[in-house]
This record gives sequence, structure tokens and C-alpha cells, in this order.
Amino acid sequence: MALQLTHIDNRSDALEYGDLYNWNTRFNIVGFEYLKGDWTLAAESGWGPTVIIVGTRTFVSDLRANYLLVSRQLVHGRASVRVDEFDDGTRRDQAITVAWFWIPSEGMSVGAELVTTGDENRLILQCRYGFSM
Repeated sequence: MALQLTHIDNRSDALEYGDLYNWNTRFNIVGFEYLKGDWTLAAESGWGPTVIIVGTRTFVSDLRANYLLVSRQLVHGRASVRVDEFDDGTRRDQAITVAWFWIPSEGMSVGAELVTTGDENRLILQCRYGFSM
């Protein structure tokens, strides 16, 4: 089992530079991972403010992001489910991801990932083959 605590402070000045804003972000993250046989359980939760200054106005967003992942190693692959949540103080969203990957032989993998969030769904199919020269 692993437990991790992280504090991120980019020490930015929050000012505009050309077309970009230098977001001042201070973010705390707590996470864990637990492995038991073929199963993996992992989660993280992060929170903290981010600030930009536009002209004479200061804008602050209190960010919060969380996920919970359950995954199982299969004989020739892996299946996973992940639930995500995001909140920036004005908008809140959730997503669910279901993924399955099959590895029939060394260097080859086939996978599918379905992501749903609100009224948007996305399906990603992949086939990979790696070789060495």
C-alpha cells in the first residue's frame, strides 16, 4: 500500500504575458494505491486555489478534483473502471471511464475505452504492435 501527500505551489505572479496568463496555483493532493493479488485500488483528491489578475481585477477559482480507480489484471490484459469528479467553484462535472485491454502476444495489444461525462460519450479503440529492430 502507498500513501502520498503532495503540495504544489508554482509561485506565479498571476499576471498576463502576451496571450497567456501566468496562473498562480497552490494545490494539495492526497492519494493512495492498494494492490491485492490481481486487483488495484487507487484514488486521489486534490484541492486548492488558482488566481489570475486581468487588468485591475483578481479572479480566484477554488479547484477540487478527485478520482477512484478499480482495476484487475487479467490472464492476457487488464480491465479498469475510473470515476472522476471536478469542481472549480462555478462548474462541476463527473466522468466514468471503462477500459479493457487485451494482450494476445508480446508486443501486441488491443483495447477499448468508453468515457461518459454529462451528455458526452467517447469511445476509443486502439490496436498497437511494437517491434524491435
